[in-house]
Parts: sequence; C-alpha cells; structure tokens
Amino acid sequence: MFFQTVKFLFLCLILNIFYSLVYHDILTPTTKAADHDVPVIPEEIIERGLMSLADYEEASAKALSLFEYGQQVTLEHGLVLVDTKYQFGKVHTPDSSRFTSVPFIVT
Repeated sequence: MFFQTVKFLFLCLILNIFYSLVYHDILTPTTKAADHDVPVIPEEIIERGLMSLADYEEASAKALSLFEYGQQVTLEHGLVLVDTKYQFGKVHTPDSSRFTSVPFIVT
C-alpha cells in the first residue's frame, strides 16, 4: 500500500510539473455572421474597425482576468472551468462555459 501511495503522489507531481510548463490561457476571438460565430484574428479586428487596438488589448486583459477569477471560484466548488465564451450578458453560465469535476487536487 505504501508503494502505491508513493507511485500515485509521484504521478501527481509529474502531472503538476507538466501542467505548469505547458498550460497557458488562450483567446480565440470570433465575430458574428448571420447564424454562427466566425473566427477572427486580432489584426483583422483592428483592420476592420471592429475595435481599436487599445480596446482590444483592454478587452483581452479583462477576459483573461475574468477567466482566471472564474477558475478560482469554480475550483472552490469542486469544478474546473475548462473554457468559456464571453458575450454581452453571459458570464460563466452553463450554456456559455464548459466545466468538469475535480478528481483530485495536489497541493
């Protein structure tokens, strides 16, 4: 039993190291078409006049900050906020976000 516990803790340590080296939040902006979302790159957002550079940078920073906050809050309730779609009037709702349960937490 002792060796199984040590093996499990070692695996958790390796996974945590891998996660900390590889993981980072990303933004995948979209814009609305007639009936669906269309991926758009930041340069195109500015070129098309959808947002100014300053507005895009502020919105991006706010979105990443809000996502980090959402991850902290959901983790306190045993969930992991995997990804979400921010749009006017919807933040971290079941229809705009994906959640998963926390199998275990290693600190």
